Order: sequence, then C-alpha cells, then structure tokens
Amino acid sequence: MDPLFIRKSYDWGWTLGHVAAATGMFEVLEWIADLDVRSLGRTNDYGMTPMHYAAESNSVDVAIAMLDAGANIDDTPVIPAAYEED
Repeated sequence: MDPLFIRKSYDWGWTLGHVAAATGMFEVLEWIADLDVRSLGRTNDYGMTPMHYAAESNSVDVAIAMLDAGANIDDTPVIPAAYEED
C-alpha cells in the first residue's frame, strides 16, 4: 500500500487518521501507524490532530493504540478527556 494514500487530505483537511480516531476505529489507526506513524500527527484545517478527536470523544482505547504506535501527542488534551466523567 502506498503511504501517500494515508497522507491524503479530504474536506476540511481531514485524513483517514482523523476519521478513524473520531469514530473509534483503533485497528485502522494501528494499520495507519504501521504505514506512516507521522500521519497521525497531521492537523486538519481546524488545527486538530487525530489524537485531539480521540480525546474529544473519550476514546481511551484509540488514544492508547496511537500512543503505543508512537504517535506524537504534543499539545493534545489526552489526560483531561481520559479522566472526564459522563
């Protein structure tokens, strides 16, 4: 698979990583990380990374999968989302 496919941006700068993180598909994120872990640090038009969307949706499994894969979490609000109660 061509890693350029992983880096492609769609509407509002979203990548496959943004969609996978926002929807909780941690297996897809692991696959993306295997091909190009740096793509998980890309920002969209709103300055958000896939990790931001994982944190925003309280997807701890997704955040852990990205961390285990080596995703960069600089400036990402992971901890507050992980501890926020419903």
